[in-house]
Amino acid sequence: MLKLLRYSLLAFILLTIPEALAQDDLQTKAQALFKAIPDSPPQFENNPATADKIKLGKMLYFEPRLSASHLISGDEPSPDSARIVVEYRNADN
Repeated sequence: MLKLLRYSLLAFILLTIPEALAQDDLQTKAQALFKAIPDSPPQFENNPATADKIKLGKMLYFEPRLSASHLISGDEPSPDSARIVVEYRNADN
């Protein structure tokens, strides 16, 4: 029985180490690709941000008529992200 427990523990360790290393590698790659979100948006010399442009951007972002179905705006979560949230909540049960 003790021998079986040792082999089971060894198998568990050997199977989980590569996954943990892969996660570290994935995180390193993601950190190289993505940077922190800046505190302020970029400013362009030939196209400065104005209050009217910001207002127009907000109006367009929340406008559902720009979608193919005329039902979804930019602030709507995608169906995939909604599914992920539901699966995550159900996993706790």
